[in-house]
Amino acid sequence: MLIILPPDKLAILSAPVLGRDKVFVRRGIHADGSCFFHAYLRATRKREYSLASYEARLEMVREVREKLIEGVSRATIAAVGNGALYRILYAAAARALIEKSNVSEIVGAPLDAIAAFEQAFEHPDTFYLTFVNNLRAQSPSAGSKLIAWCYDLFLQAEIDVISTFKDMLSAEINSECIEYISRALQVNFCFLQCPGSIGGAQFYPKVCEIVDKKWSFIVMLWVNDNHYELVGEMDERKHVSCLFSSDSIIAARIIAAREE
Repeated sequence: MLIILPPDKLAILSAPVLGRDKVFVRRGIHADGSCFFHAYLRATRKREYSLASYEARLEMVREVREKLIEGVSRATIAAVGNGALYRILYAAAARALIEKSNVSEIVGAPLDAIAAFEQAFEHPDTFYLTFVNNLRAQSPSAGSKLIAWCYDLFLQAEIDVISTFKDMLSAEINSECIEYISRALQVNFCFLQCPGSIGGAQFYPKVCEIVDKKWSFIVMLWVNDNHYELVGEMDERKHVSCLFSSDSIIAARIIAAREE
């Protein structure tokens, strides 16, 4: 287990996956629930962030979070994972609404909306139509009240998905948010982990977002499964760079490794 570094402190990091011909370091980041954003800001607004007080840094984090939250829409969520995240969140939201709603009483006919929903969800391309048709098949006499209930359900589920994702961006950042953040900030994020004392840091297998090879890269170290630190390259003058341009050797090595 690694010891989390104090904010701004440096420690040498063995990272052969990024190259054995360079010196890499870990940079300590505030462990306050916003470590991902502190690391991002330390890499992209190096001088401003390094000179800022902790309170000023928190304000910078708040501004980034607000920018990301303002950009949330059905389309931006649906762009994540080719729509996989949106489908997961929508399924949870719609099912919760169905379970709270007494649809049979509303439309005046016995209906098993959960069964209709589960059957329809197996057909994502025609989900809405399939769901309505499944309910109609259960009770052909349900009529316009059923259509109105379905419309309200679909609309509220979409509102709930957006609200849920905004809440996710307001909390500690997890892997489900990374691609959205990468697209919004136009930077690629790569993650390393140290599974043991031998062999040095390795690519974290679950997340390495290369959304656009033309964007710069930020490398973070996922420490003890609960904290992000920043990874930088130290030159012979002891200067540390934590933002790697798309044409850098480090970017090329990351891309090559992830495409293997």
